Amino acid sequence: MEAVKGETIFAGMAFGKLAFRMKDEEAIASKSLGYEEEKKQFILARDKAIEATRALEVTAKEKLTPKDAEIVEAHLVMLQDPDFNDLVEEGLKDGESAIEAVTQAGAKLEEMLKSTGDQYISERAKDVEEISGQIKANLTGRDASLSFSEPTILVTNNITVSELLSLNKNITGLALLDTGKTSHVSIVIRSLGIPALILTDRFDRGSEGKEGILDAIRGVLYSGYDLKFLASMKDDKKHFEQEGQRLREYIFKPTVTADGIKTTIYANISTPEEAKAAKDSGAEGIGLFRSEFIYMNSIDYPSEETQFEAYKKAVQTMDGKPVVIRTFDIGSDKKASYFDLPKESNPALGYRSIRICEDRPELFLTQLKALYRASAFGNLSIMIPMIISSSELDFTHGICEKAMEELDKRKEKYDRGMKIGIMVETPAAAVTSDILAKKAAFFSIGTNDLSQYTLAIDRTNENLLKFFDPHHKAILRLIALTVENGHKFHTPVSICGELAHDEKLLPFFLKIGVDHLSMSSSYILKTRESISQIDTRKVELSDYI
Repeated sequence: MEAVKGETIFAGMAFGKLAFRMKDEEAIASKSLGYEEEKKQFILARDKAIEATRALEVTAKEKLTPKDAEIVEAHLVMLQDPDFNDLVEEGLKDGESAIEAVTQAGAKLEEMLKSTGDQYISERAKDVEEISGQIKANLTGRDASLSFSEPTILVTNNITVSELLSLNKNITGLALLDTGKTSHVSIVIRSLGIPALILTDRFDRGSEGKEGILDAIRGVLYSGYDLKFLASMKDDKKHFEQEGQRLREYIFKPTVTADGIKTTIYANISTPEEAKAAKDSGAEGIGLFRSEFIYMNSIDYPSEETQFEAYKKAVQTMDGKPVVIRTFDIGSDKKASYFDLPKESNPALGYRSIRICEDRPELFLTQLKALYRASAFGNLSIMIPMIISSSELDFTHGICEKAMEELDKRKEKYDRGMKIGIMVETPAAAVTSDILAKKAAFFSIGTNDLSQYTLAIDRTNENLLKFFDPHHKAILRLIALTVENGHKFHTPVSICGELAHDEKLLPFFLKIGVDHLSMSSSYILKTRESISQIDTRKVELSDYI
């Protein structure tokens, strides 16, 4: 049996024959019939693609959210983009065939986007690849659609949004290569609810045509299994679906232990659109809105108005429930090319977050004004990442005062008492949490970074994963110390990293008095059920620290 690991795009389980569809890397040989004839063929093929994309807009509006449907509109704009068409024209004039000219124009435009160094913009190169593929399919008469007569798991590095929207029901699951979780393809997959993985290991092409199982719950693609394993996985799928239905009863239940200890479960989100899904999943608030994704999804610094509308939408969606927005955590693995940050040998320990804010206070001020304005529409708090000293909090409070002064002059409404908390994600912050608690309204422990900084292990380095132990006593002692110091000064403490839904650690978190847990929406109901079965009177801290 072959088992290949992957990262989940949309959780679920799929069964079917494995079909491979890979991008053809070989150049298409085609002799030019002359400039005029090739241009005529290009225009006909391009216009056919435009017509097909316009038809897809209707399907997109039926199947996707309004935000995600904009992806198809973007493709329509790109098909008519003067830069793309000018590049094709140049190729035709140089004696290239229409297919060669489209191939080269697409490659040049893709390279331009990838060279920005911005992950989000780089992934838009996939959209250029899509429109180029549509035009080339029209030029060659090739059917670009994906249609299968039996249940199929598609393994591909070249599926497009258009193809996703026209997939028939026989595509039960997707295993993708060479894409990212923030790509348009991944966004549409989540909207359509197709079980899918991004494969992180190589998959043997010899498995094509074999029966496969896509386990997008645990993140594995299988082939070459026996009947006993198949029966077990079908039982797992049935259990997963039944569990999803059963857990729905916990949506409106309070989060309370068997011995009556109450806590709250919040959701982590990256876009304002995710707030509704969080609310529908039983979230009692938003514990972490990663505002940096607004910056990463922009080609230039987002304006105060742009940010205000995004923050306001999330706050209004939660309808009075708490919303905690983290100020931009640009740097390290989260890049925005227009920030023009220096190249660093160790960016995780480098120029990021509050450190950028201190050097570029005008950027911080713009964000804070947007946040304060959004506070007038609900229960909003903000937290500052990568704080390691009280002087950084003093700086933050000073910029907040300036933001309020400017809003007062403009006669803008806002919550003057909006709470300002901090992320505790370094050993420095945890060890001095007694000092920081005097100036922070709340703590939110970011266990992902706290773990890597405490263990001196880069959590993105695959060679070090066997050494990475998030249950290490050093990490748990720092968490316990932070909670103890926070509560001394009446400062609430939440956990917002991956450990927040770790079932082995939930008893520990509840025993030491963690006030809130914040996690991806998909974990909320299972975590709430787990908490309801914990009796903190039986928990021994010595088992953990």
